[in-house]
Amino acid sequence: MDQDYLQKTVAKVQAERNKFEDFLRENQFEFYPSQTNFLWVQVGDAKRYGQSFLKEGLQISQRLSPSCVRITLGQPADNERMRQLLVKIREENKEEKPV
Repeated sequence: MDQDYLQKTVAKVQAERNKFEDFLRENQFEFYPSQTNFLWVQVGDAKRYGQSFLKEGLQISQRLSPSCVRITLGQPADNERMRQLLVKIREENKEEKPV
């Protein structure tokens, strides 16, 4: 295996993960720190987040917990879309009125 390529890939994943974790902290999302290419994020209604992401053409794992989602990091543009969508869904949930 090409060690230079491997090191560059690992560095890119680490940089994207750090950027995503910083975003989660700044926006007060609870999450479990990771050493991998995915993050486990507390969202409340995991199914709602999963469905909303899918409608936007993004897929996250929402079946492992009713209140957490597993977000696999990808390309920077996709990660940015996921960050924006996390905030958008949370804001939409705040605006809903109880029945």
